[in-house]
Amino acid sequence: MDMVTRKASKSKKHDSSTVAKWSVIAVICLAIVTVVAYGIFAMVYDEEKIVKADLDTIASNYYEEYLYSSLMDEHPSQAQIEQLMSRYINRGFGRVHLRQLLSRANKNQISFDRGLILKHCDENNTIVRFYPEPPYNKKSYRIEYQYDCDF
Repeated sequence: MDMVTRKASKSKKHDSSTVAKWSVIAVICLAIVTVVAYGIFAMVYDEEKIVKADLDTIASNYYEEYLYSSLMDEHPSQAQIEQLMSRYINRGFGRVHLRQLLSRANKNQISFDRGLILKHCDENNTIVRFYPEPPYNKKSYRIEYQYDCDF
C-alpha cells in the first residue's frame, strides 16, 4: 500500500506542475493574442476617416433633404430649376457651418458620431459649400470642405 500511496502522491505532484505550466502557457498566449488584436484594431481604426465619412453623410443629407428640397418647392418647373442652379455652378451656394449641418442631422435622426466630430472639428469654423451640377437633380452636386479640424 505504501507503494500505491507513493505513486499517487508522485502523480498528483506531476499533475499540479503540468497544470501550472499549461496555465503559464495559456496566459502568455492570451497576452499575445490581445496585443495582436489591439495592433490590428489600431491600424484599422482611423478617426479621421470616420469623421470625414460622417461629415459626408450629414452634408449630403443637408443638401438633398433640406437645400435642394427647399429650392424645388420654390421653383417647380425644370426650366426655372436649371436657370437658378446654373447661377451657382461656379460660386456655389452660401457657406454652411458644421453647427448647421449637425443641427439638421439631429432633426433628421441621421446616424453619425457627433462626439467624435466635435472632438476633432470646430463647429463654427468648419465650413461646407455646395455646388450644383447638371442635370440639377437631387444627387448631382459636389461638396467642398473647409476643415478646421485637428487632422
